[in-house]
Amino acid sequence: SYGWEVTPPLVPTLVGCGQTITQSILVLNSLTNCLGDGLVVGADKITIDLNGNSIDGVFTVETAGVRNPGFDDVTIRNGTIQEFDLGVLLAADTARGLVEGLDVLGHTVGGIALLGVADSTVRDNSFSANGDAIQLIDGAVRNTVRNNDISGSVGLGLAVVNATANVIEQNTVAGSGDQAIELTASSFNRLIGNSISGSSDQAFVLEEGSNDNYVDGNTVTGSEAGIKISDAHRLTLINNRVSGSSDNGIEMDAVFDLPYTRRPHPR
Repeated sequence: SYGWEVTPPLVPTLVGCGQTITQSILVLNSLTNCLGDGLVVGADKITIDLNGNSIDGVFTVETAGVRNPGFDDVTIRNGTIQEFDLGVLLAADTARGLVEGLDVLGHTVGGIALLGVADSTVRDNSFSANGDAIQLIDGAVRNTVRNNDISGSVGLGLAVVNATANVIEQNTVAGSGDQAIELTASSFNRLIGNSISGSSDQAFVLEEGSNDNYVDGNTVTGSEAGIKISDAHRLTLINNRVSGSSDNGIEMDAVFDLPYTRRPHPR
């Protein structure tokens, strides 16, 4: 047998800066120079479809373009969010969220942040000139970050800190000011098929107890260094390609119990 849930249609809605959204909406207007948050999620199981519109801030500290303070099964999609502290914030205890189809531009701290969030997906978004592009931190677990286009981050492309069992796959990260993807104290994550180029520092860093991670089929070109692993154990590192680095391709320090490491077969 099959089960499904019929959700209400999107309601065409004019919105204002700081508005709390409690039903599924199709946004009819852009927001400019919001002094606080752009929009705030106020209910479970809703969709905020920006409908190609933009939400614009003024870099106010501790603001978000769209803030979800802990509601589940919420979709945020289809528009531009720019110039807040954080573009999209999914706060602690949020679950099964979906963030897709956004242009996320010029945020001071980060583009999309998942803080203690579970079972959520960030996919098919474009990021440019953010502090960090994507953050999975403070206990984020079983989330998927897929097929995002990240460029020109001031800091990290993807920051993964104290996060477990997440999947990071098929993302393109170019021109990061710091590392492209960094895992700190984060275990049982899967990094698969990502493409990294032009990082000012290492392309991948796994450190400080980032154990039991699986790193497969990633490509690194033209970064300062390829993959650095420090104080991280029981990793699987296979089929990764590193070329054109000005420093080490793969560097390991205090790494133990590496179960399986090999290069791809030549074509």
